[in-house]
Amino acid sequence: MDRDSELKELSYHAAGDIVVSYLLGYKIEDVQIGYSEREGRDFSASLEGPEDPSLDAMTYVASYIAEQIFTGSSEELDLEELSDWADAPVTETIISDCRKMLIENWSAVEALAAALYREGLLDGNRATEIIRSGITSIIF
Repeated sequence: MDRDSELKELSYHAAGDIVVSYLLGYKIEDVQIGYSEREGRDFSASLEGPEDPSLDAMTYVASYIAEQIFTGSSEELDLEELSDWADAPVTETIISDCRKMLIENWSAVEALAAALYREGLLDGNRATEIIRSGITSIIF
């Protein structure tokens, strides 16, 4: 895959995580994506919010689901592998809830992904503004 394609996929991966984080009540400090031939894909974010492993698992899973929606992949997510990486149990319910949140707020994901692709680094205020402009539902 070429650099441009990698960055587009990564921008959706990151946007899915950040939009779901926002919907779950996390405050976004900053978010950044990048790609290099040597290091590959890089995504980092600073978030402030609840210390809850199940919410962390949701945000982690959301990144992979957003990438799947963007690419059109129908590959099943490996619950055991995701649970290991997320340091919390990942269930079908978590996957279903994340997919619903992302689909209902896909315009926010697309807007944030586009900004990340163009700019690479967004401060929390800018990321929050972009998400708010695209949100169609709020889930508590």
